Amino acid sequence: MTQTKFFKDFSFDVSNTPCSLKYLSQYYLTKALNKFFNKIESNKLITENQIIGIILRVKFNDGSIKSISTLRKGTIKNKVKFSTLFKHLLNIRSDDYDSEEIKVLSIIFSYHIYSLDYKLNDENKDLILLSSEENTGKKKRKK
Repeated sequence: MTQTKFFKDFSFDVSNTPCSLKYLSQYYLTKALNKFFNKIESNKLITENQIIGIILRVKFNDGSIKSISTLRKGTIKNKVKFSTLFKHLLNIRSDDYDSEEIKVLSIIFSYHIYSLDYKLNDENKDLILLSSEENTGKKKRKK
């Protein structure tokens, strides 16, 4: 029996200039996210309204890999929201890894692209990146 991995990994290498989490947040995260989204879009792995789940992880120079976020879901239209959330999480976690010896070598996005028929329900509380209009499929009434 063959097993299929639920998550795939996309790595963005910064080993030429190992850096802190705070520096990573300021200078590399948006670039890495753009490269990631461009890759999955250009390879036609995802449609505009298809749900993607992403876990932000980083690889340190001691070989360890740490998860910075839990699974977060959204669509490719939520790229800015993913970026903002991940930057905040990197900045929060930067105090835990603030050291001259501990430097980040790469950003890893562990992701899963859900099927086109994937439906949202109340159990999907981790779908924070969608607006309530997108979440329910209902249009907001104009006042």
